[in-house]
Amino acid sequence: MGYDLAAFKGNQEYLSALQRGADEPAGSIRIYFVFSSLLLCALCVFAVLEGSSFAVTPKIAAGWDHTVMVKADGSLWAWGWNQSGQLGDGSPTNRLPAFDNFVPVRIGPENSWTSIATGYFHTVALKSDGSLWAWGNNQYGSLGDGTTTNRLTPVRIGTDTDWISVAAGYDYTTALKSDGTVWSWGHNNFGQLGDGTTTDRLAPVRIGIDNRWRAIASGDVHTVALKSDGTLWSWGCFTDTRLGDSKTTGSLTPVRIGTDTDWVSVAAGYYHSIALKSDGTLWAWGNNRFGSLGDGTTTSRPAPVRIGTDTTWVFVATGGYHSAALKSDGALWGWGSNYFGELGDGTTTNRETPVRIGTDTTWFSVATSWNHTVALKSDGTLWAWGWNAHAQLGDDSKTDRQVPVQVLFPRQ
Repeated sequence: MGYDLAAFKGNQEYLSALQRGADEPAGSIRIYFVFSSLLLCALCVFAVLEGSSFAVTPKIAAGWDHTVMVKADGSLWAWGWNQSGQLGDGSPTNRLPAFDNFVPVRIGPENSWTSIATGYFHTVALKSDGSLWAWGNNQYGSLGDGTTTNRLTPVRIGTDTDWISVAAGYDYTTALKSDGTVWSWGHNNFGQLGDGTTTDRLAPVRIGIDNRWRAIASGDVHTVALKSDGTLWSWGCFTDTRLGDSKTTGSLTPVRIGTDTDWVSVAAGYYHSIALKSDGTLWAWGNNRFGSLGDGTTTSRPAPVRIGTDTTWVFVATGGYHSAALKSDGALWGWGSNYFGELGDGTTTNRETPVRIGTDTTWFSVATSWNHTVALKSDGTLWAWGWNAHAQLGDDSKTDRQVPVQVLFPRQ
């Protein structure tokens, strides 16, 4: 449950196109102009990888206790717990290589993967041809293949080839198509699918008639999405402040969060959400039991509150009760629950405001889960910290880590 800089960059390009009066953004992912200081910040971080020969921008995602990565060559790797087949390697049990070491394993021979999302116990991934694939737990239809059968290897979701983004929550999935429509499937007990019902869906169903959706994020039982006009919307969860619409009643269909039109990205955690504005400010709402909102309190918020005064944030990831975010200088920050060291600051002390993770300024993207965090550096190395009971850190151990340790990929 995280947000990567590539997605952020795409949102910024889209909003930039709107600023100059275009109907759609330029086809190229490369940006040739700057319309705000925040975009400039993003470009500074991206400059490290801009001239590389990467087939795709590396992507990372963290599930409840498993982790998945798309490498720069388009290959797919996974590690951690596999009790429902969420690793996708065909094995129904935890990975136990020689000497009981837990390290990443490659999922199939393809080099065409471009994006990934992880739920509690399922994984969904996008290929370069626009097709969508899923595996792992399917009790409520979260794989979208029309069944409730768990899958140990990737299965294709329908025949469509126009998927561009995907997000995974607790036993449900939400995806975005190139025509700006949003589709959902899986468990719907809290209305998290957004289709106006609480009926589980075994295959994708369209959410409303709007075709202006540009970004999606899935939490525990709530979903948050961004439209091309910079407005922010949410749906699901009937019991608390997760929707950010100043109410605690939940909604079966999308409801607007406030009146602002300058939102550029959003991340949905298990019980809270955080969104980024075009001016580089961060805003949070929802459960704040351990300081996960980063506003200096433990008071839950039914509507967005600003996190500090900084205007240099470029993207954010949200986990169980903790969050992590990247600044334009490549520094990484964390806040919230730190019981297992998931903040990476060398302690197990909860933090109610952002604390810096080490002194590195080469962080590129970050993903957070229930109690662990994974982050990618501009040199392509992957680092992890926090809870490691099921080897989800990929460091060849089951030891919890309070500071970043490098994920050990096998030599190729």
